[in-house]
Amino acid sequence: MINTISPDIYERFKEKVYNSSLWVQEYQGIVQKRPLTDREIGLSLGLDEKTVREIRCVAELDFTPLEWWLAADSVKQKRWRGKKSQEDKAVEHPGY
Repeated sequence: MINTISPDIYERFKEKVYNSSLWVQEYQGIVQKRPLTDREIGLSLGLDEKTVREIRCVAELDFTPLEWWLAADSVKQKRWRGKKSQEDKAVEHPGY
């Protein structure tokens, strides 16, 4: 079943939901402030958990710049190549 929310609800709550979620990490000194669960966010805003989840998922995509996703992909590819090259060395040089 597909959950849909109205654009008005999304626009009204997206920043509050996004800023309260795990996606945005806040620190008080060196201690990380605990992010809220979708249920806790919903209780504080008067929304149900499914609505909060839908808002959070869409907001994470909206607020994250394309450059970040591309950089993350590049890092993953470099890690994969690094692991692959280590495996190749182990195959080429038994007892390495």
